[in-house]
Amino acid sequence: MSIEEDNPVCVAGLAEWQAFLLFCIPIIGIIWTYSKAVHRCLVIEHRETGEADEIALQTATANWRVSEGQQKTADISSQSR
Repeated sequence: MSIEEDNPVCVAGLAEWQAFLLFCIPIIGIIWTYSKAVHRCLVIEHRETGEADEIALQTATANWRVSEGQQKTADISSQSR
């Protein structure tokens, strides 16, 4: 007595599940890999944008300091006249 002889419906059900899993597991793997790649690209893009924002902030701060220094120089020269 084997399982096939005792329960033919159960064996057919197992074969359907096996076919289902053999079909779905690679698809799930492809979706998982794609989502990780998209996430990595978004992180890199955000990092580059953040660096650009930081450079813009540093440039604006430097420009403000230069203009502040020029204003102080102008104030000193006007007071000395």
